[in-house]
Amino acid sequence: MTHLRHRPRARAIALRADEARQALIRRAFLAVAGGLVVAAGLAAALHGVGS
Repeated sequence: MTHLRHRPRARAIALRADEARQALIRRAFLAVAGGLVVAAGLAAALHGVGS
């Protein structure tokens, strides 16, 4: 990763790769958070049914 300043195409590719990586991390985080919310809702519903 040398001389990125002199190669705009390489810089654009690196920037796009970084954006894609961040989008993937964000999607994974949202999936985990969504899964936790669903699990908590399910647990609450089951607990409500049990009592």
